[in-house]
Amino acid sequence: MVTQINKQYYPSINMLRGIAALMVCVYHFTNFSGPWGDLFPTESTIREVGEQGTLGVFIFFIITGFVIPLSLNKKNFKLNQFHKFISKRWIRIEIPYLVSIIFILLVAFVFSLKNNTVFDLDLTRLFHHLFYTVSFFNYEWYNPIFWTLAIEMQFYILIALLYPLMKINNQILIFMVPIILALSTLIIDDHRLVFHYGAIFSQGILLFLILKLKIDKMLGVIGIIACSIITFYINGIGIAVISLLTVGVIAFFNTDKKLFNWLGKISYSLYLIHGLIGGTFIYFFGRYANDFFTKILIVLAALILSILGSFIYWKLIENPSKKWSGKISINEKT
Repeated sequence: MVTQINKQYYPSINMLRGIAALMVCVYHFTNFSGPWGDLFPTESTIREVGEQGTLGVFIFFIITGFVIPLSLNKKNFKLNQFHKFISKRWIRIEIPYLVSIIFILLVAFVFSLKNNTVFDLDLTRLFHHLFYTVSFFNYEWYNPIFWTLAIEMQFYILIALLYPLMKINNQILIFMVPIILALSTLIIDDHRLVFHYGAIFSQGILLFLILKLKIDKMLGVIGIIACSIITFYINGIGIAVISLLTVGVIAFFNTDKKLFNWLGKISYSLYLIHGLIGGTFIYFFGRYANDFFTKILIVLAALILSILGSFIYWKLIENPSKKWSGKISINEKT
């Protein structure tokens, strides 16, 4: 059953990952602001459309809510394997993340030399980046998108603790696990915590429970609708709609295209370094774009360069870290 789910749903998940990463890229590039001003005027249509790219973040949250329990199920995860699971996820996420921070600091150092300013490396700030605690100590992320990695890391810890409850032989009790997580969204109003996005992650968890036949399909659908209502109330209509669409695409849209698979494969690398590559390109060349057509070309060039750079980054950094992560063994079902 797990193998069938992998074959049937992972191509669509790869497509969604690629689309989500591209959406975030488009948001950052169309809303770029440099020392010379904004690439596009603040109230321009292209900028407003580009702002919808922030919804790509919540596509990733739904995917994580679905894929991580699926992976735990495949590994026949037990609570005494918690340290192995977290170690695998840490290595898989942390190494590309840390290398991207090194590149960001190197670029900042080069700019300090160019502008004849002092390069100030705050070691405490760097320390909090290592453990995703930046937001709790009033520091700024080196890259604004890093807050989402902090939320994902919190989810890994939380789902590993909750997953044993989804192995009991009572579908109502199993159903209540993601529902309680979703309800926590109404109680804990702190965007730094995973609970603020609990109703979003829970939609992915409920889809996993439906497809693994752990809960009745109708019960699961009711749960997803309830979670989407909570998402609408707390996070807004846009996030509620994109969450439901993502669930629907995973469940019903079966596609297996090489381009989508490739984009999905490099999506994490693209997510991490598009600002470093594409943003730097726009920083230098955006000031020379004086008309709408040229600005669009600048954005497209930034996007293409980011994709190409991300493939190299995936090849040299992310894929090796994925292999190192894979060496940590969690027993699979026999």
